[in-house]
Amino acid sequence: MSSVILDLKKGFKNYNQWFYLSYLSIKRRYAMSIIGPNWTLIANTFFILSVSFLFSGLNQKVFSDYFVFLCFGYLIWTYIIEFVNSGNMIFLNQKIDISNGAPNLTGLVLKFTFMQMLLFAHNLPLIIITLFFVELSLWGCVLAFFAFVIITINMFLFLIWAGTLCARFRDVSLLIATIMRIMFFLTPIIWHPDTAVGTLRNYFVIYNPFHYAISVFRDSLIGSIDPFNWYIVLFMTVINLFIALIFFGLAKKHLVYWVQ
Repeated sequence: MSSVILDLKKGFKNYNQWFYLSYLSIKRRYAMSIIGPNWTLIANTFFILSVSFLFSGLNQKVFSDYFVFLCFGYLIWTYIIEFVNSGNMIFLNQKIDISNGAPNLTGLVLKFTFMQMLLFAHNLPLIIITLFFVELSLWGCVLAFFAFVIITINMFLFLIWAGTLCARFRDVSLLIATIMRIMFFLTPIIWHPDTAVGTLRNYFVIYNPFHYAISVFRDSLIGSIDPFNWYIVLFMTVINLFIALIFFGLAKKHLVYWVQ
């Protein structure tokens, strides 16, 4: 446990280094692109507008209300799914650094986390414009910020244990990708949780951890805050932390062999 704590302290102490490395990773990814990371904003904007136009009509909803609901929910979902689908391979993708003696595992996870935060920041213009369609409150913005922080912490913890698990069992990554494709439709993103009538359909809301993660962010901005959702998210964070510490201890000993 002491080696785990030491690795975490060393990683967070060198945050400037990992922030800069994540910035360089984004520059390399869009090196030959004119628009660069702004493609994220453009793609999300067109998706949200087109889906809002279609589904608001099909569900007989007011376009602006459905647009706000979809925008906040979908943007935070894309943030989560990038961690889940791409981040679970974080240690395998860094096997050269790990084999050559990486400074610390926490730094590798922080690098990916900072990169996703920078990419998500490109969606801020769309979020700000969408806020004009709601009754904006300072308390709601503060809660949304804390929701984003808690989600990021959970994703950081997820990268540790999922990255370790996928390094040991390579099929887990494919399983996660398959599950996440299904979860997009089973999570209240393009449909409202109140429409999940019936026992079985209601289970997709009650027992869906992504529903609570998305709700604490989306509902804070919309202005319909449910304390129960926050309790669930905080409870999930504690469980996530416990799992991450266990897997991190295993990773420190065996990861260099698993990534070969």
